[in-house]
Amino acid sequence: MTVSPRYQHAGLVLARVTTDPGDLDPPPYLNPADPAAVEQEGRAWLAKVWARPEVRDAVALASPVLGARLDQIQSNGTTGPTAKELRRAVLSVASYMLRWQRRATPFGLFAGVGAVGVGRAMADVRSGHRVVARVDGEWLTTLIDRLERRLDLRPRLMVSVDDARIVRDGRVIVHTRAEVGASTPGPLRESSVRLSRPVQFVLNAADSPIRFDALADRMAAEFPSASPDKIHELLHGLVDAGVLITNLRPPMTNVDALTHLIDALRAAGADSLDDIAAALHDLDAISADLARHNHTIDPDQARDIRAAVATRMSALVPGVGPALAADVRVDATIALPERVLDEAARAATVLLATTTQPFGSAAWLDYHARFLARYGPGALVPVRDLLADSGLGYPTGYLGAPRARPAWRVLTDRDAALLALIQQATLTGSREIELTDADVEALTVGEHADAVAPQRIELDE
Repeated sequence: MTVSPRYQHAGLVLARVTTDPGDLDPPPYLNPADPAAVEQEGRAWLAKVWARPEVRDAVALASPVLGARLDQIQSNGTTGPTAKELRRAVLSVASYMLRWQRRATPFGLFAGVGAVGVGRAMADVRSGHRVVARVDGEWLTTLIDRLERRLDLRPRLMVSVDDARIVRDGRVIVHTRAEVGASTPGPLRESSVRLSRPVQFVLNAADSPIRFDALADRMAAEFPSASPDKIHELLHGLVDAGVLITNLRPPMTNVDALTHLIDALRAAGADSLDDIAAALHDLDAISADLARHNHTIDPDQARDIRAAVATRMSALVPGVGPALAADVRVDATIALPERVLDEAARAATVLLATTTQPFGSAAWLDYHARFLARYGPGALVPVRDLLADSGLGYPTGYLGAPRARPAWRVLTDRDAALLALIQQATLTGSREIELTDADVEALTVGEHADAVAPQRIELDE
C-alpha cells in the first residue's frame, strides 16, 4: 500500500507499564462455588498474597474498605469470616491481581507511565518505580465543605461571584456540584436565587475577590435600613447556593490544591481559631509528609509514609473513601526505532482516510443542525445562553446533555467492504488484515478534499 503520510511524528512517546511484581496468579482450579475449596485453597492463596507488602499497599490504596476487611480476615481473631464473605474477598483480590497482570492503564500503584526514547528497540523494566502521592480530590472537597460551614471562619475569607453564573427571568442561576462520593456525576443541576437589589449589589461588588466581612460592611453602607443579621443571612445564603465562591476552593489551574487551602486558611488568620488551628497543623504535617514521600527513593520508607499520612487524613476527615491518590513513574528504559514512529504516522493517515465520520462526529453534526434550525446561519449566541435550559444545552456526550446519543445508521457500503475483509481473514485464519490501496479506497467515506483534518493526532495502542 502506498501512502503519503499527512503527519509526521513529534518524537514524544509515553509508555504505560504495569508494575506487576510477579507470582500473583490465583489458584487455577479453584471453584468459587465450592465453599470447602474457597476455605482451603482460597484462604491459603489470600494469606500468601496479602503477606506481600506491595500487594497490601496497592489494594489498600485502591480500596481502603477491602484492605481493612482483608486485615480483619487475616487477623487471629476468634470470629472468622463467613463462607460468603471469604468468597467475596478472594474474588475481589483475584480481580485486582488479574488486572495488575494484564492491564497497563495507570491506576493507583498498579501501573504507571514513563518516557520512551527513539533509537534501537529495547525495553528494560526494573522494580524501582517512583510513586508520587497527593490528597484525593473528594477528601479535600469534603474538608473544604466542612470548613466553609464554619460561620466564625467565613467572615475572614475572600469571596467572589461565580463567573459561570447566568441571569435569566429575574434570577441568578449557577450550576451546582455533584454530591461527594456519587458513583456518577449525573446531569447538571442548577441553583438559583432571586435577583433583588441587594443581590445585584453583591454581583457587582464581588466581581473581583473581596473579604466577606468587607462585603458585609459595603452592603451595610448601601442599605442602611437592613440589619447586620439580615445582611449576613443573605451573604451566607449566597455562599451556600454557590453564587459566591470562597477562596478555600482552588482554581482548576492550581496543581497543588492542598497548599492552596493551607495558604488560604493562614491568610484568613484561621490559626487563631482553636479547632481550625489544630486542623491547619494537621494539614501542614500532611503537606510536609507528602513532600518528603515524593522525594524519597526508598520504596519501603515511602510505603510507611503513605500509611502514616493516610491514617492522619482519615482521622481529620473520617467517613470518606480513599484519602490519597497516587501516580507511578515507572523505572524503565524503553526505546522505539524511528521506523516504528514513521509507520505510526502512516497509520494515522490511513485511519483518517478510513474514518466513518470524516466531516465530524455525529453528535456535533446533529448539534450544528439543531443550532441552524433554532438560530439560523451566522447567528451570534452567547455561550451561556446557548448552554442554558432555554437554549440547546450541551452536545451529546457531555455531562448534562439533554438529548440521548443519536441513533446509529444502517449498514453502509463501507461496512460491507470491512465485513468482507473480516470474513476473508477468518476463512484464511489470518491474524492481520493487510490493506491495499483498493481496500483503503473502498473504506473511504465521502470526498476528503473538503474535510478539515486535525492539526495533530495522538495515537493510543
